Amino acid sequence: MKLYLEKKASYSLLKISGNIYLDDLKELRETMQTLANQNKPLIIDLRNLKNAHYKIGLLLRGIKRLFLKRCLPLKIVCKDPYILTVISLFDYDIVYDTTKDLVSAKNIVELKI
Repeated sequence: MKLYLEKKASYSLLKISGNIYLDDLKELRETMQTLANQNKPLIIDLRNLKNAHYKIGLLLRGIKRLFLKRCLPLKIVCKDPYILTVISLFDYDIVYDTTKDLVSAKNIVELKI
């Protein structure tokens, strides 16, 4: 798994590529919790993700709840049907937070601020 973090004035962008294994989930959780503590909206880009462990669905569900508690927007950019299925195993509502391109995710996040 490769993480690329880009911090803008109004939001943070986390790009994840490669394969997410069970061992990677702890690092990913810590990174996302740190970003949630910065009180800025988060865009998670999964377009270059090849494969994901099924527990990423649990992780994203928890992160989504954390962002909702803090009234912060969270958007996931993903267009691969396999990855969408994996991330929605535990919470299908996460699919409503996804979009297919980065431009629309940025526009949505900036509008909600």
